Amino acid sequence: MLTVAPAVSSSETKSLCQGQLPYQWHGRSLTQAGTYKDTLQNQVGCDSIVTLVLTVAPAVSSSETKSLCQGQLPYQWHGRSLTQAGTYKDTLQNQVGCDSIVTLVLTVAPAVSSSETSLCQGQLPYQWHGRSLTQAGTYKDTLQNQVVVTPS
Repeated sequence: MLTVAPAVSSSETKSLCQGQLPYQWHGRSLTQAGTYKDTLQNQVGCDSIVTLVLTVAPAVSSSETKSLCQGQLPYQWHGRSLTQAGTYKDTLQNQVGCDSIVTLVLTVAPAVSSSETSLCQGQLPYQWHGRSLTQAGTYKDTLQNQVVVTPS
């Protein structure tokens, strides 16, 4: 009596993050998403076809720019207290469990101050920031400058 064993095939699906590549499968080093096949011999010597469907979630990154005035520091960002201008990075886990890189470019406009002005007696009263000054002295005024943020 002759018995013919049926061909056996199986398939598997694997989802990875970009940072988990290369993926080792049946002695092969896989570096990208795709469908891969391998032919093996089963226990009775027949061919067995194994298929792998490999999906790879891409690396995700985002960038934001924030412009502040000196008086708005420290700036809270992702649990950090930033006290100066610079480029900051944070690694988060995205919705599919892969690393996501977030970059912040923080610019800080310096506080503006003016210098000393000297006048002769005949130049009084002196108009300064909506005030009429009639005698020597030190005068201060707090101004707000305007920072326009344009999304990129």
